[in-house]
Amino acid sequence: MEFDLNKLEEYSPFCFSCLGRAFGLVGFGIDNRERGREISNQIELSVSEEFDSKFICSSSDCRVCDGLISEIGDFVDIIADEMTTFSFETFKIGNIVDKDIINLESDFQTIFGEDIGESIKSQLNREIGIGLSEKLGLSALMDSPDIVAIVDTRYNTVDLEVKSLFIEGNYNKFDRTVPQTRWPCNSCKGLGCIKCNNTGQLYPDSVQSLVAYPFLLASGSSEDLFHGMGREDIDAAMLGHGRPFVLELRMPKKRDIDLVNLMYDVNSTNKSRIKISNLKMVNRSRVAEL
Repeated sequence: MEFDLNKLEEYSPFCFSCLGRAFGLVGFGIDNRERGREISNQIELSVSEEFDSKFICSSSDCRVCDGLISEIGDFVDIIADEMTTFSFETFKIGNIVDKDIINLESDFQTIFGEDIGESIKSQLNREIGIGLSEKLGLSALMDSPDIVAIVDTRYNTVDLEVKSLFIEGNYNKFDRTVPQTRWPCNSCKGLGCIKCNNTGQLYPDSVQSLVAYPFLLASGSSEDLFHGMGREDIDAAMLGHGRPFVLELRMPKKRDIDLVNLMYDVNSTNKSRIKISNLKMVNRSRVAEL
């Protein structure tokens, strides 16, 4: 192992994890801390001097990662607290790291002259994910998880991206005064005024609002979108088998909802106005297909 020890001193002290991450793509089944200790032992043998006492420090005092590795447990707790109001089975972790740390790490790893390093972002995602999985008893999932947590390590904040619920069905419309979707008031643009009786809507009800209301309550969602296969004039009825639609529920706190009972609620409450049928959960791609 050949490198400039004087050059390495410019980045000291650094932790075992950052040293191990410089060789992160070498070996299998050990974490960067263990790898860093092994690298340190090899360096001591090659330079015949005390390496650990001169260069190695605790992760909280590390110049390379600026102590981020020591905060992994804190990040796990912060994310877990933010997730408590949502029900989910799978998750994914992302992070934002200060560019100065990213650049310093890159320079540090080039000292060893090998393109075999792992980024700190990768280690943070992996170890936060492991910690969160153990804490919550849930699984990390890279593709289409129920919830994505983006931790901003600069400010110790978390942004949650919750997967929407998509419910497909058919609707019939019997009331010729009900539009398909909410229709914001032309005068106030949805803010509320005298003309719209402070509702913000040109028409008090719509197929969207009548269908979405109980679903919003049941799922604890923050917003709904209504995707219909085509549209009809407000004074037209929709009979026969009905018009296909997908109801999108954004930021749902509860994902396991009873579609049959909710369908019954909508139909019984709006018996002479609308009817929905054939409800089922679908993927986001169904919206584009409709």
